[in-house]
Amino acid sequence: TTRTCTGLACMLTVCLLATIPQAFAQQYKSIPAKITEKAANILLRQKVGPALRKAVPLAANQAEIDDYFKKYLFPTMTSTSPQALGKLEELRDDLFNQTLRNGTAKDTQDYITNMTLGVMGAIAKGNYHPAVRYNAVLIIGQLDQEYSRRGSNAKKPVPLPAGTAALLGYLESDGNEGAKIPTSLKLGALVGLTRHARFGFDPQYADRVTQAAIALINQKEKPEDITTDVHQWLKCQAGKLLAKQYAAGPNALAHEALTG
Repeated sequence: TTRTCTGLACMLTVCLLATIPQAFAQQYKSIPAKITEKAANILLRQKVGPALRKAVPLAANQAEIDDYFKKYLFPTMTSTSPQALGKLEELRDDLFNQTLRNGTAKDTQDYITNMTLGVMGAIAKGNYHPAVRYNAVLIIGQLDQEYSRRGSNAKKPVPLPAGTAALLGYLESDGNEGAKIPTSLKLGALVGLTRHARFGFDPQYADRVTQAAIALINQKEKPEDITTDVHQWLKCQAGKLLAKQYAAGPNALAHEALTG
């Protein structure tokens, strides 16, 4: 856990350093929160929590659940103030530890998961601060179809297939959809896909994951938004993804890319 946190912090630092000139050169979007932190905490305690614990049906608290996420938590994640940007990791942890992984009501988990996927996908592709967009991609990579459990009913997570598809979209995009996909988002996608490979992603995406990682490893020209050293480091992250994907057995294409 410590290594993972440290690694993500280093990745985020490198990505932000690579985008500092752009960050100061333009105005980024943000979504204002429509409820206070105090009101949000009440919703979390009295509405979101009970729905996740099956204490009440999802339908009974759905409007309040929407308010907590769409009027407070998600908007707070788009703020460009230095204080808010410094709390992105904390907010991301809260999303999973206080809600998605902290319940047994599958319908409520699925509802929040799908809502989060849609909102984070829009933020990742929008004109938001680079750190905000990077955080959104990291969140997508942590979304699960089945969340992990501890204790007597312990089980490993099952990564969300739609999340795998979204992450692949960032790696495979060549910028033809409009604004060019920043390298920082591709990095975030590599982080998420490496996690998915660790726990096992939907087999339908296996070949695409392999090809996307190999394409990065074999990339000759570095993207304009990173340095040569960061480009080489990015290739190493793609190599880690391949190593994790084929940990159980060799693959000729992956082996050739890694030794190359």
